[in-house]
Amino acid sequence: MNRKPPRDESTGDLPARQVAVRDAAHAVLLAVHEGRRLDEKLDAALGRALPRDRGLLAELVRGTLQWQARYDHLIHRFSRRRPPDDPALLIVLRLGLHQLCGLDGVPAHAALHETGEMCRRCVGDREVAFVNGLLQAVRRQALGEPAPVGRAAREAKLRPYFDDLGPARPPGWRPGIHCRCGWSRSGWRGTAPPPSKRWARGSTTPCPSRCTCARRQ
Repeated sequence: MNRKPPRDESTGDLPARQVAVRDAAHAVLLAVHEGRRLDEKLDAALGRALPRDRGLLAELVRGTLQWQARYDHLIHRFSRRRPPDDPALLIVLRLGLHQLCGLDGVPAHAALHETGEMCRRCVGDREVAFVNGLLQAVRRQALGEPAPVGRAAREAKLRPYFDDLGPARPPGWRPGIHCRCGWSRSGWRGTAPPPSKRWARGSTTPCPSRCTCARRQ
């Protein structure tokens, strides 16, 4: 008797190994937004992913969190309507921008197509045009053609769009540092207090005293 693969709570009814790597990254980031531990959710997703997908999955999750403030500024800058407040849609946009602005290994056309399909699955058809339009605007107006290769080249293209924020290195330009549970140096990211003691990038700077990480290590 054939049995349906078990349901995965983070990706709905699809069997875990059939879920696209971008959908898995979206599920992890949405769970972190809701107050779940980053390390637990990402480790579980990596365990379900195919070996060839694990590097991309980890980069999509950690890179999108690291540069979240930068991507949120770009969303506000290039959105032709009121920026969305739906967390699922915001995460789709952030993941798309990370592929455009933070990675060399993903061609722009592939980033646009895959982000549109991810939006269709994770948010719905109604927002695909908005997502494609915003990403196309960033691609054409900020990055230009041909797309810059390498971090320094991308940052040279993007930096002018942050000059109006004031200081030489405004918070929206700097990378964020996140705990393994999703707490960022800029503030709490979820409804539950995050349990982690160290920053995800290895710093020994502790989280606030409210954090429960010390009791769990």
